[in-house]
Order: sequence, then C-alpha cells, then structure tokens
Amino acid sequence: MQALLLPIGTLDPQIVFCDKRPMETTTPFSATLLRIFMAHFFIMVCASPSAGLAAAAPSAPVTEAIMCESINAVTKEPRKTASVFSDASSEIFCSVAILEAPSDTTITARWIYIDGEDKELYNHVFLDFPLSAEGTRHVAYSIVRPEEGWIKGRYLVRLLIGDRVVAECAFSIQ
Repeated sequence: MQALLLPIGTLDPQIVFCDKRPMETTTPFSATLLRIFMAHFFIMVCASPSAGLAAAAPSAPVTEAIMCESINAVTKEPRKTASVFSDASSEIFCSVAILEAPSDTTITARWIYIDGEDKELYNHVFLDFPLSAEGTRHVAYSIVRPEEGWIKGRYLVRLLIGDRVVAECAFSIQ
C-alpha cells in the first residue's frame, strides 16, 4: 500500500508530505551525531532511468516519496512500504518518483533524527545526500543499520531542490 501524498492546509502546495503532516525541526550541526552516523552508515544511492521523458519540468518534479523496506533493484520503485521499522531492519529506503525533471536537477535527501531514546540528538540532521536526477523515473536513497544498532525514535527524510522543501517522509524505528 502506498501513501497518498497531499499538501497540508496553508502550507506551500508544492510540498508533498508522506504522512500528511509537517514536522518542525531545527538543524544545528552536531559533531557527535555526525561521527555516530557517518562512521556506521553505508549510504547507497540508487538511480535508474525508466523509459525517460524529457520535457519542460514542473516547478517541483517530485511526485511521490515513500519510505520502504525494499525497492525494485531495476526501477527503484518501492516494495514493501512502511513507516515503522524494526530495530532489526538491515536497511531503510526512501523511494522518490520524479516527473520530467530537467538535467540540472539535484534532489537532496536530508535525514533527520527527530526524537526518541537519545535526547542529546533531538532534531539533528545526520546526513545530507544530494543526487542528480533527470527525466521521469524513480530514484532511491537508503541507509544501512550500524553495527551498534539503530537509535530508536522518530526520523524524517526531507527532500530538497536547492533550499526548497519539496517532500517529507516521517518514519520511526522501534
């Protein structure tokens, strides 16, 4: 089952929300968080064009963003969607559908730990990962479980084009 992505209330109608509600966060740099996550996460960024269309791009080429336990290895489309993951999960994916994105489009996935068992790391960005994307297809971002295990709590993947938020997906690890 895929989540329906709808704009929220008076917010920018170009923003797509995975869970139908925005989450307010701050993003101060945390050396501790950066060391923890960068030392233990293998970042896999997948991109595979499908039968591509290249035409004039809309202002926000992201049409869908879904958290999932797996993706199709060829198309990068989501399989087994989820918003709650076990602390035993080996990898967590964010599959993103783009529509007619021009060749100079860069989509950044900003992974944020919102809150949970580690109070010192609340509302911290632990990873910004830009990906060049063009045409009409799916791209996927993923993070791999660190040896020490996941920090339980609520997370957010915020997708940006430039400085503009175009989609958000909330998920939790329990």
